[in-house]
Amino acid sequence: MAGDTRARHPSMSGVDRQMRQIGPGEEYAGTPVVTMGTFDGVHRGHQGLMARARELAATLGTDWLVVTFDPPPSEVLRGDAAPRQLTPIEEKLWWLERLRVPAVAVVPFTPELAAWPGERFLDEVVQERLHACAVIEGPNFTYGAGGRGNLDTLIRWGAGRGVRVERARPVSAEGALLSSSRIRAAVAAQDLAVVAASLGRPYSATGLVVPGDGRGRTIGVPTANLELAPKKLMPPAGVYAGWAWTAECRWPAVANFGWRPTFTGGDHVPRLEVHLLDAAPGLDLYGVRLAMSLAVAVRPERRFATVEALVAQIQQDMALVRELAVQERLPSPDGVFGRDAS
Repeated sequence: MAGDTRARHPSMSGVDRQMRQIGPGEEYAGTPVVTMGTFDGVHRGHQGLMARARELAATLGTDWLVVTFDPPPSEVLRGDAAPRQLTPIEEKLWWLERLRVPAVAVVPFTPELAAWPGERFLDEVVQERLHACAVIEGPNFTYGAGGRGNLDTLIRWGAGRGVRVERARPVSAEGALLSSSRIRAAVAAQDLAVVAASLGRPYSATGLVVPGDGRGRTIGVPTANLELAPKKLMPPAGVYAGWAWTAECRWPAVANFGWRPTFTGGDHVPRLEVHLLDAAPGLDLYGVRLAMSLAVAVRPERRFATVEALVAQIQQDMALVRELAVQERLPSPDGVFGRDAS
């Protein structure tokens, strides 16, 4: 139909193979190239590490894998002072699979593990359990109790164990060295252009669709309510334009993140409500994992004097999103992930 902006092809999760998850304590049957870290955001610097791991593995005729941690070390070491996460574990695994990472070992990070000397972790996990033939890390890599291990000590360890260690080149965006902390600051400041340049894609949020109070449907604007991970970092409250997607399809969408102040009392905690444009009538997404790219900040959240005024504004927001989609000015939700990463 005219103006239909639905994507009728498999979307974000349509990868060629499933990523293998290596369980805690499981021994890996192979001699892979390994890169390890928190990888919060799976940003362009992280993607560079993984691209080099893939390349070296092909040269050496072996496979490669990623080692990451859950919860992030900062939560164990800093408690409530730990920063919120760009990509909580389920979201991180989603993006790693989209990047065609063949296997990932999620290491439970505990106070006991935090106290291990770095050499013990390298010996017991990287060498004895995963049988790494090579390790690739960035210049600021640290590990072990107190973060006392660094790339230099890793290189010395590798030389003594017959494990090749490579120093990856740093990656910059917008004139500054890429880091997860810098991206968090940009998300909090709603500097979505810096975020997208750093990630290689617009910022997004994923979650299971859960029942809401049904108010959107009663005013003619049905929404999907996403159950966000408690530690997920979100940008300031407001209305955002982007793409919403499942494993099978994607739609241009408008999302409100905030407290819905127009309604009596508002919400006690902020929520993300997503309205899909051109969704099939009666589409049921309850229990489905839905993602929403927060690509364009449309307007701040505010209180309207009447529900009618709110609906009128939502109609304007929807018209803007539709115009952006039709004119192909709505950024692709997967950015570099939409390219062939094999």
